[in-house]
Amino acid sequence: GVSSYSCYVPGIYSLTIMDNYNGCTKTGTINIVDKTQPPVLTSPLSNAIIDCGANQANLIMAITGPSTGLRYWFSQYPLGATFSPTNAITSNLNSPILNGTTSPSVAVSMPGNYEYIVTNTLTGCKARGEFNVTAGDLKADFTSDVYSGFAPLTVIFTPTNYSALNGVTNVWSFGNGLSQTNTTLIDPTTTYNAPGTYTVLMISSKGSCLDTTYKIIRVDIPSKLEVPNIFTPNGDGSNDVFFFKTANLGELSAIIFDRWGNKVYETNSSTGNIAWDGKSFGGKECADGIYFYIVTAKGNDAKEYKTKGNVTLVR
Repeated sequence: GVSSYSCYVPGIYSLTIMDNYNGCTKTGTINIVDKTQPPVLTSPLSNAIIDCGANQANLIMAITGPSTGLRYWFSQYPLGATFSPTNAITSNLNSPILNGTTSPSVAVSMPGNYEYIVTNTLTGCKARGEFNVTAGDLKADFTSDVYSGFAPLTVIFTPTNYSALNGVTNVWSFGNGLSQTNTTLIDPTTTYNAPGTYTVLMISSKGSCLDTTYKIIRVDIPSKLEVPNIFTPNGDGSNDVFFFKTANLGELSAIIFDRWGNKVYETNSSTGNIAWDGKSFGGKECADGIYFYIVTAKGNDAKEYKTKGNVTLVR
């Protein structure tokens, strides 16, 4: 005869049959699977981006556990949106469990909210998910290895644009009369040969996205020290002092000796400038002749100077 047993709990069952005539038995096992549980979505709420220059976003409906026998159907979506595959929105009126597509990856054409249903066609169990699709954005930005320094100053610029995908084009204007067009994969370089304040402009574009940014580069004159070889302290208002031609010196010291090695002048300057009027420490005018100097200095650009020489005093 035929016997039956109803199993209400999933698991492995053993069934033993005994022949009433001879007492022989036979045992078998069966695994009872729970087919009442809906598919489990890895991310029921997800975000996606239609990048600048792109015309679609790819929606991936990931499932935790077995994914065979599943169909994916979009129940709500922005008006006018297109799908690939196209049957992602197809309804089967006769058998709703066959709505949609078997592909877990669907491309859509518009930003907006997308709701979908995943159906297990073996059990009819369903799960719901949602995607929020946004339009891509482009933010222009960059850094430089230095923002100030002394001429000639070479600067390397590094783009830090962000976009969901690559393919950004940058147009640069360095402020020194030079320009360049390249991608975010290239770090442009330029040199500023003259002191001044320069505005560096970067225009970034990708598809219909466009953004602009700028930064300031400040370039100072390099340090300099020039010592004259003659001066005439006669009070005529021309070349009356022994004056150094300097630029951007942070500190300077000078010692001046007469021909016999006597120190007649000594000074230290925190501004890099001195002026000897041809008089000794006591205020007495020094005689015409040749005087010897030792000068040490340090520029604001860290350049160091140490020079020796002579200057002729003529009244």
